Amino acid sequence: MTQPSTSQPTTVTSASILGALTQPRILDLARLFGVRLRAGGTAGKRQLAQLLGAQLDGRAPLILRELGREELQAVCRAHRVPDGSTARRDLVERM
Repeated sequence: MTQPSTSQPTTVTSASILGALTQPRILDLARLFGVRLRAGGTAGKRQLAQLLGAQLDGRAPLILRELGREELQAVCRAHRVPDGSTARRDLVERM
Protein backbone atom coordinates (compact mmCIF):
# COMPACT_ATOMS: atom_id res chain seq x y z
CA MET A 1 0.00 0.00 0.00
CA THR A 2 1.40 3.40 -0.97
CA GLN A 3 1.26 6.46 1.21
CA PRO A 4 -0.52 9.58 -0.10
CA SER A 5 1.80 12.18 -1.59
CA THR A 6 2.56 15.07 0.71
CA SER A 7 3.40 17.32 -2.23
CA GLN A 8 -0.18 17.50 -3.54
CA PRO A 9 -1.87 20.86 -2.90
CA THR A 10 -4.84 20.69 -0.56
CA THR A 11 -8.29 22.15 -1.16
CA VAL A 12 -8.50 25.86 -0.43
CA THR A 13 -11.52 27.03 1.55
CA SER A 14 -12.21 30.12 3.59
CA ALA A 15 -11.80 28.06 6.78
CA SER A 16 -8.53 26.50 5.62
CA ILE A 17 -7.10 29.93 4.80
CA LEU A 18 -8.09 31.26 8.20
CA GLY A 19 -6.68 28.16 9.90
CA ALA A 20 -3.20 29.14 8.74
CA LEU A 21 -3.41 32.48 10.56
CA THR A 22 -2.97 33.45 14.19
CA GLN A 23 -5.96 33.71 16.50
CA PRO A 24 -5.63 37.51 16.87
CA ARG A 25 -5.54 37.86 13.08
CA ILE A 26 -8.67 35.71 12.69
CA LEU A 27 -10.45 37.99 15.16
CA ASP A 28 -9.16 41.05 13.28
CA LEU A 29 -10.55 39.70 10.00
CA ALA A 30 -13.89 38.95 11.67
CA ARG A 31 -14.12 42.61 12.67
CA LEU A 32 -13.01 43.73 9.20
CA PHE A 33 -15.73 41.66 7.51
CA GLY A 34 -18.34 42.66 10.10
CA VAL A 35 -18.79 39.15 11.47
CA ARG A 36 -19.57 38.73 15.14
CA LEU A 37 -18.17 35.46 16.39
CA ARG A 38 -20.27 33.94 19.15
CA ALA A 39 -17.84 31.34 20.38
CA GLY A 40 -17.25 32.65 23.86
CA GLY A 41 -13.88 33.57 25.29
CA THR A 42 -12.63 30.01 25.36
CA ALA A 43 -12.76 29.31 21.61
CA GLY A 44 -9.50 28.10 20.17
CA LYS A 45 -7.93 29.15 16.91
CA ARG A 46 -9.27 26.15 15.00
CA GLN A 47 -12.84 26.76 16.19
CA LEU A 48 -12.65 30.46 15.35
CA ALA A 49 -11.31 29.65 11.87
CA GLN A 50 -14.19 27.22 11.31
CA LEU A 51 -16.82 29.69 12.57
CA LEU A 52 -15.55 32.61 10.52
CA GLY A 53 -14.88 30.35 7.54
CA ALA A 54 -18.53 29.26 7.57
CA GLN A 55 -19.63 32.90 7.55
CA LEU A 56 -17.24 33.76 4.71
CA ASP A 57 -17.82 30.60 2.68
CA GLY A 58 -17.12 31.22 -1.00
CA ARG A 59 -15.26 34.46 -0.29
CA ALA A 60 -11.72 33.09 -0.23
CA PRO A 61 -10.43 35.64 -2.80
CA LEU A 62 -11.62 38.49 -0.55
CA ILE A 63 -9.84 36.99 2.44
CA LEU A 64 -6.61 36.50 0.47
CA ARG A 65 -6.63 40.15 -0.63
CA GLU A 66 -6.61 41.25 3.02
CA LEU A 67 -3.51 39.25 3.93
CA GLY A 68 0.08 40.41 4.04
CA ARG A 69 2.97 38.64 2.31
CA GLU A 70 4.04 36.59 5.33
CA GLU A 71 0.45 35.54 6.00
CA LEU A 72 0.05 34.52 2.35
CA GLN A 73 3.25 32.49 2.56
CA ALA A 74 1.88 30.71 5.65
CA VAL A 75 -1.36 29.96 3.79
CA CYS A 76 0.60 28.60 0.82
CA ARG A 77 2.64 26.33 3.11
CA ALA A 78 -0.52 25.09 4.84
CA HIS A 79 -1.94 24.13 1.43
CA ARG A 80 1.32 22.65 0.14
CA VAL A 81 1.70 25.34 -2.50
CA PRO A 82 5.16 26.81 -3.25
CA ASP A 83 5.65 29.96 -1.18
CA GLY A 84 8.96 31.23 -2.54
CA SER A 85 7.68 34.40 -4.19
CA THR A 86 8.01 37.73 -2.42
CA ALA A 87 5.21 39.36 -4.41
CA ARG A 88 1.76 39.28 -2.81
CA ARG A 89 0.09 39.08 -6.21
CA ASP A 90 2.06 35.95 -7.13
CA LEU A 91 1.16 34.29 -3.84
CA VAL A 92 -2.54 35.10 -4.24
CA GLU A 93 -2.53 33.74 -7.80
CA ARG A 94 -0.99 30.46 -6.61
CA MET A 95 -3.88 29.95 -4.24
